[in-house]
Amino acid sequence: GSVVIEGGNGSIRALIGTEIEIQATTEENVLKAELRQSTQGSDKEQIIPMSVENNHTLKARFSVMADGVYSFALHTNSGDHLQDKQRHPIVAVADAYPQMKMDSPIDDIELRDNQTIAILWQAKDDYGVAEVNLVIEPDALEREVSPANAEPIRVALGQSNQIEKRREGRYTWSLANLNLAPGQGAKFYLEALDNDSIGGPKRTTSQMRRLNIFSARRHHEKVLLAQNKALDALVDWLGQDLQTPAGDLLKEKSVEPQKKIIEQIKLVSGLL
Repeated sequence: GSVVIEGGNGSIRALIGTEIEIQATTEENVLKAELRQSTQGSDKEQIIPMSVENNHTLKARFSVMADGVYSFALHTNSGDHLQDKQRHPIVAVADAYPQMKMDSPIDDIELRDNQTIAILWQAKDDYGVAEVNLVIEPDALEREVSPANAEPIRVALGQSNQIEKRREGRYTWSLANLNLAPGQGAKFYLEALDNDSIGGPKRTTSQMRRLNIFSARRHHEKVLLAQNKALDALVDWLGQDLQTPAGDLLKEKSVEPQKKIIEQIKLVSGLL
């Protein structure tokens, strides 16, 4: 939308590509007026004709493309040529990258392949957010890589016909459509593209999360590994007890043997 600034010293600060309309009022009866603009580092001036209303109101339009200065030149009804002694600054602000945030989920997740995930997001940009996409990068399979599982998948969450400086939304992501194999995972994140038609759309991404598809085989392997660790600890404890019975250690005056027994108990109980 447009922003109206009244008064001020005539200095301009705006995003590159912003169209500026200047309106000034002069005490002189003006027949003709010009706005003279030059970019930083150049002596060449661009002459922009100004419209004159009621001999006093001057108007002109131009686009901010680079840092520079501008001034007014007036031709009065009496034939005088008046040049503005003050050169007003123009500051062209470069477009910033959009900001993209994933509010949920806040951590990596493990789900079954028939479950859903709620994706909560928000994005903002000084030009306007043109697109928001959910990007999914499935892991490559160990034995073979099919194009469907290797290429990133993009799901549009916000279309370019809804351009706003701030956008947010909620998306329910169904894992059934991914066709991931049990035990296969994927990285996922959000990307936002801005509406910069001058320098070209800029892209930024949110935090990356990891999705693991629940695998009964992998879960079973984790259980077996935990059982083996607990069994090994019990066997070590039994071997130590056969070599030096715990009852004998407790009779010793030194507290070090007793500390070892307590540590062994904590280790085994932590594994069970």
